[in-house]
Amino acid sequence: MIISFFNVLKTAWSRVNDAIMRGSSRVPVPCFDSPAEVSAYLMAHAVYTGDPLGGAADFFLHPERLQAAMQQGPSYVRRLSVDCDDYASWAYAALALIPDCHPQLYTLEDSSGQWGHHVACAYTWRGDQHGVIDTNGHARLLDRTQEQLCRRFTSVYKSRGYIFTAAVATPYPF
Repeated sequence: MIISFFNVLKTAWSRVNDAIMRGSSRVPVPCFDSPAEVSAYLMAHAVYTGDPLGGAADFFLHPERLQAAMQQGPSYVRRLSVDCDDYASWAYAALALIPDCHPQLYTLEDSSGQWGHHVACAYTWRGDQHGVIDTNGHARLLDRTQEQLCRRFTSVYKSRGYIFTAAVATPYPF
């Protein structure tokens, strides 16, 4: 419940931030042939910088703004606030361009008490191939269920002590 409420506020703040930055450079997200290519491009060009105030002012960066910075190079990406939700929303925009690919953003809820929530973009491709793209790259999944997503990211972030217990479908904000 709190994740859904937080996502409504975050989406509104993302749209306000994007409106404020409407004059910034934008480039359409390119087309790719597969989810693996989407991830390979993202991992080669994006730079994790984090959101302002240690995430307290968290927002989704418009994928076209991230794309423009990625095309200009790492020093331009470092000028932006880029974290997991920005990787995920860029992946969503790119995956949505692939025929028969159905992306969905998810906010994973951490129940460890550390507030280690995470955003990733899961997808179904060609009806029977499932996977996820986030700041860790691309991973295949058996299916796109909450259980698979929580298992995957609890394992990835085991060293930080995060325990993901819910994967809440998150609307694409743009």
